[in-house]
Amino acid sequence: MQKLTIKVTPNTDLLQAMDNFKSDCMRHGIPDDELQSLLEKVETEVTDLARRGRELSSIGSQFEIKRVFESESCQVVLDVKFGAEQSTLGSKLRSLFSKRRG
Repeated sequence: MQKLTIKVTPNTDLLQAMDNFKSDCMRHGIPDDELQSLLEKVETEVTDLARRGRELSSIGSQFEIKRVFESESCQVVLDVKFGAEQSTLGSKLRSLFSKRRG
């Protein structure tokens, strides 16, 4: 079974990501009938998760999720991350400086 991963971040061109995914599927020999069904499911999910990620990150929230789709000949992992990743140190420094202002 083939394992394919699609990574989606705020900088991801979704059309290019789907084109790359389709090319990967074809290169790995995913049958045409299976490919069409898989493309529809994955494209719908990628579009929806990217929309939700953008909405949440626009209000300062973070969004990270992994979804797995399986078909007869492959496993697809969607790895979606939106929002700034903070280090523990960065979080503590922000907290310290925000207390001084108030």
